[in-house]
Amino acid sequence: MGLFQAIPRRELIIPCQMQKSGTFANNGYLSLRMFQDVNTAIFSIPSWIRKIQLPSLMTGFTTNPLTNTFQVSFLPYFTSGNNAFGTPIGSETVANLSATQNYTNGSNQFRYFFTSTYEFSLPALAITDAETTGMYSMLIRLKNTTGGSLTQVSDNWFGGVVICS
Repeated sequence: MGLFQAIPRRELIIPCQMQKSGTFANNGYLSLRMFQDVNTAIFSIPSWIRKIQLPSLMTGFTTNPLTNTFQVSFLPYFTSGNNAFGTPIGSETVANLSATQNYTNGSNQFRYFFTSTYEFSLPALAITDAETTGMYSMLIRLKNTTGGSLTQVSDNWFGGVVICS
C-alpha cells in the first residue's frame, strides 16, 4: 500500500444555462436551468446527493452592473406526497459569488464570469424527503445585489455547471 490512496468520490456534474434576455431588478433573481430542459427552473437531483456547489457561471448584461456583487440562492422543495406542490423546505440559503468582467464592447454588452467555492449542505428534512421519493427538487438562482436593474444580452451560449456530491 502506497503512502497515498485514492478515495472514491461520487459526483454529478450538471451543465446549466440561464434564460436569454431576462431582466431582474436589484434583489431580483434569474433562475438557472438544467441544460437539457430550459422549460423548468427546477433541478431534479438524485437522493444520494448531500452537497451542491455552483463553481462557475457566465452571463452578460446590456448595461454594466453598478457593483460586482451577486449571490447564488439555493432552495430545496418537497417531493413527497404529503406536501403541497411547490412547498419549499425551509428558507433560501444565499452565498456570495465572485464576479469578474471578462468582456465588454463598451456600449451594450458586458460579460461576467462568476465563481464560488461555497457548498450548500442539504438540510436533514430535505434528505428525509428525497429518500422517500428518490430525488430532490432544487431551485438554484442568481441573485442581483448590485443596486440596479439588469437585463441579459440575447446570446444563448451563457451557462455554467452545478456540481453535486
